[in-house]
Amino acid sequence: MLPKQKAATIGNAKDFSEVDLAKINRMYGCLQSKEISAPFARARSSPFFHPPHKDSEHFDSLELEPMKKITQICEDKITVCWWTADRCRVPAIHHMMRALCPKTCRFC
Repeated sequence: MLPKQKAATIGNAKDFSEVDLAKINRMYGCLQSKEISAPFARARSSPFFHPPHKDSEHFDSLELEPMKKITQICEDKITVCWWTADRCRVPAIHHMMRALCPKTCRFC
């Protein structure tokens, strides 16, 4: 499927979902247990966001670590960052916004 406008993104993410990958692999007859001979021989996925590993369940805004660069390339991982840009610094989703929308939120 191609968008009508060049350089337009279809959907919310810049990558395939787990369901998409399963369907693609089934459509092309890729076996789950097959040895991979090249890095691109089978569709793979990697999660966009990994929640921070903290000992406590509570988030204290005073415990924020110094800002570190999360990605080498400053680009958003999803296409709807403009929609959530006003929530970039909300403590409950701060780490997620840093991971998914670093360009829009000006974290890099």
